[in-house]
Amino acid sequence: MTLLILAFAPGIFFCLYVYHRDRYEKENPWTVLRVFFLGMASVVPAAALEAWIAPQPEDVMMSGSRLLALIFVLVIGPVEELCKFVPVRFGVYRSREFNEPMDGLVYSTASSMGFASLENLFFLWKEGLAAAPVRALLAIPGHLFFSGIWGYHLGMSRVRSRPGAVTVSVIAASLMHGLYDFLVLSQTELASLSVPLMVGLAYGFLREIDVALQESPWKPEPPDGKKDCAEPVVDCPSCGAPTPANSDKCHQCGLFLPPEGCDEAGRDEGLSG
Repeated sequence: MTLLILAFAPGIFFCLYVYHRDRYEKENPWTVLRVFFLGMASVVPAAALEAWIAPQPEDVMMSGSRLLALIFVLVIGPVEELCKFVPVRFGVYRSREFNEPMDGLVYSTASSMGFASLENLFFLWKEGLAAAPVRALLAIPGHLFFSGIWGYHLGMSRVRSRPGAVTVSVIAASLMHGLYDFLVLSQTELASLSVPLMVGLAYGFLREIDVALQESPWKPEPPDGKKDCAEPVVDCPSCGAPTPANSDKCHQCGLFLPPEGCDEAGRDEGLSG
């Protein structure tokens, strides 16, 4: 029982987190669960394809760094991302339930976390429970962030016509996946680079959620009388970048701005002078 909890708890946590971020038009939980199980099932063809195309695991680890990188970037990454992509693209994308950008991230999360959870179960059963914390912090979120790249663009295809964007996003996710695997398993000082890579991908994933929610056709309209009111913009006194007047920080240079209606020292402009 402990093995099952440690193997599946991280993936279920991330599924619940992304599901609850979908604030405007939540998906049917049974559909999300079905995609989760399809993601679990996709481990089987992924393992079969990797065993057929790539050398045996022990031979891979004995390979030189260049061959190791090629195997992970050209075989492992693409195979696993495609196997997670198929349940979403052909299992739910054409359904009526897939009707806003956030759905791409909800279902990519379900598929990738199903895949990662079963993979995690096999890994912990073979290597021992001591590896559970590291995998919960890096390997499981990695699957989430990689698949989020194509999940975001698949969802955005519901509101924007961008031919080829989904294909490019699958390739990008595969490259990031292969790069991460190579860094971690290279058993060199390069392994430390996996941490900043994960931090960058995490930031990108959270940003994708924000943009997907902003682009939702189910997002409520602003109150009457404010629909056409543009947010006032001021120039940052440091770099000159346009910044919302009610913002307390310049998004370009990071300068903390004085409150609206105050001078640069924070004094009320109506009383100064």
